[in-house]
Amino acid sequence: SGDLYVFLHVRPHERFEREWTTIYSEHTVPFVTAALGGEVQVETLEGKKEIRVPKGADTGDTVILEGAGVPELRSHAKKRGDQVVRLIIKTPKNLNAKQEALLREFAGLTGETAGTQGKKKKGIFG
Repeated sequence: SGDLYVFLHVRPHERFEREWTTIYSEHTVPFVTAALGGEVQVETLEGKKEIRVPKGADTGDTVILEGAGVPELRSHAKKRGDQVVRLIIKTPKNLNAKQEALLREFAGLTGETAGTQGKKKKGIFG
C-alpha cells in the first residue's frame, strides 16, 4: 500500500531531437543542390526518405516531413507528429581550376567581387 513513482530518463539521440511528437534533425546539402533545388535522402525514424530542397535554399531553412514524427500515445486516430529537417549548406573547399573559373564567371555576372585577392587591411586584431 502506497504510491509507486516511475521516473524515465530519455538519452539524447545522436541524430534526432524530440519535442513532444515533433522530431528535429539536420541534413547537409551540397552547394549546387541548394542553389538549383533538387532531391536529397534524409534519415527518419523509419529509414531514409527523399525530400525536395527548394531552389535557393540557405542554411537554416527547414523542410517538414508530415507524419514522420513520434506517434501521439493518447490519440485514437494514431496520429503522428512531423519531422522538421534543418538544412545546412556545404560550401566546397577544394575546387579545381575549372570549377573556380566557373564560379568567378558567375560572380562577375552577379556583380560580386568574390575571389579577388586585395591587400589585407590592418584591423583591430593585427
